[in-house]
Amino acid sequence: MKSAVCHGPFRIPCQLNISHWFCGNGRVYAIWLFCGSMHNPAAWFPLLGDCACVAPWLAIQPCKCPLCRRENTVLVPAEASTRQRDDPGAAEVLKKLREEPGDCPGHRRCWVHWDPHGRSAPQGGFKVSIIDNLDNSVPEAVDRVRELVGDELSKNLQFHLGDLRNRQDLEDLFSQRKFDAVIHFAGLKAVGESVANPRRYFDNNLIGTINLYEVMAKYDCKKMVFSSSATVYGQPEKVPCIEDFELRAMNPYGRTKLFLEEIARDIQKAEPEWRIILLRYFNPVGAHESGKIGEDPKGIPNNLMPYIQQVAVGRLPELNVYGHDYPTRDGSAIRDYIHVMDLADGHIAALRKLFVTEDIGCTAYNLGTGCGTSVLEMVAAFEKASGKKIPIKLCPRRPGDATAVFASTEKAEKELGWKAKYGVEEMCRDQWNWASKTLGATSPSLKIPTCRSPSRTNPV
Repeated sequence: MKSAVCHGPFRIPCQLNISHWFCGNGRVYAIWLFCGSMHNPAAWFPLLGDCACVAPWLAIQPCKCPLCRRENTVLVPAEASTRQRDDPGAAEVLKKLREEPGDCPGHRRCWVHWDPHGRSAPQGGFKVSIIDNLDNSVPEAVDRVRELVGDELSKNLQFHLGDLRNRQDLEDLFSQRKFDAVIHFAGLKAVGESVANPRRYFDNNLIGTINLYEVMAKYDCKKMVFSSSATVYGQPEKVPCIEDFELRAMNPYGRTKLFLEEIARDIQKAEPEWRIILLRYFNPVGAHESGKIGEDPKGIPNNLMPYIQQVAVGRLPELNVYGHDYPTRDGSAIRDYIHVMDLADGHIAALRKLFVTEDIGCTAYNLGTGCGTSVLEMVAAFEKASGKKIPIKLCPRRPGDATAVFASTEKAEKELGWKAKYGVEEMCRDQWNWASKTLGATSPSLKIPTCRSPSRTNPV
C-alpha cells in the first residue's frame, strides 16, 4: 500500500467527535482480518468512505484540534460559488454548514476536509485489505461491496484468501505492502458450538491470533483494534457492565476472548509501543440500509437474528428458544443487541483513537445500546417489522449461557466520541429488508435438529 494519506473531502456519515476524524499525520490505512465472519460485510463497508467531491463550492479554513492541538483544515461555505447557483441541493447543504460549521470541538453532522498536507482529492476513506478463509462466508460479499461503492472506491479494497492459522498466509500479505493498523475480527463465535467442540475454538481463535501478533511485530505494525466480546463478563452480579468489572467467562468461546485480552495486555506491557483497543459487545444485527449486504451464514445459524430471518423466509420451520425459565421479565435471556452499522462506526472510532493517542496502552471499551432486550422481545420486534409470524419452540436452557448481560457505553461515548444511533426497531427493519430482498423465494429449506443438543444449532 504505497499511499495512505486520507485526502478530502469526505463526508462524515454520523455524529462523531470531529477531532477523531482529522487528527494524526494523515496515514490512515488498515488491514481487516476475518475468519468466517465476513458473512456480514456491512461491518467493514464504511471503511471505504462516503465520498463526494464538493471542493468547488467550499473553502478551506485552518483549524486546531482540541485533542492533540495539531493544525488541520476544515471546509466552510464559499460565498461566491457557481456551483451553488447550478445545483439546487447546494444551497440547502451550504445553509446547514453555516449553521453547523466544521470546527474541531463540534459533535456535528457536517462536511469536512482532512488533509494536514494541504492537498485535496475526490477520494476519501481507507485503503482496506481483507484476509478471510471463507469458512462461513462467500466471495460474493466482496463483490456486493464493490457494487455499492463504485469502480473508483473499489480500488481501495483488496481481498486475500487465507487463514490466520497458516503463518505463511500472513507473511505473504504483510510482505506485499506496509500496514499501519489491524482491525481483528477473525474468530469463531458460537457459544453452543464452543461447549461441544472447545478444541476447535482454541485452535482457531487462539493460535490464529498469536500468529497475527508475531507477523505484525515482524513488520512493525503495532496498532490493533480487537473485537472481543461481552461474554468475558460471564454472569455479572449487576448490570449494566462497566469495563472494570471482574472478568469471568462462562464458556469456551468467552474464555478464548478473555485469554486473548490477557495476551494483548501482556504484549503491550512488555512492548509499550503497541497500541491496542479491546471492543466488548454482544450480538451485532441488522444490515446495510441498501439491503444488498447483510448476514447469511452457512448452514443452521448460530445466532438469534439470522435464525429468525431464516424462519421468516421459510428456510426453517420454527425458532428454538433456549431457556424460558430465566428470572427475567418474560423468562427468556436478556442481551444487548447492536446494529451492525453502529458497530462499524465504533470500530472506526477506535481506529481513529489509536492514531491520535500515543499512551492508549491496552484499553477496553463496551459497545452497545446500553439497554437489554430479551429473546422474546426481539422476536416480537421482528414480527412487527416483517409482518411475519415467527413460530417458536421453547427449549431447555443452553449450557454456558448467562441470564442477562448488557453493558454501559459511557466510556466509549466520552473517549471515542461514539454512541449507538439505532434501536431494536431499526435493527429489525434493516434485517428484514436484507432478508426479504436477498434470501426470499430462492432460499433452500434446512433440516433443523431437535433442541436438546447444545451444538452449533443453538441460536439464542
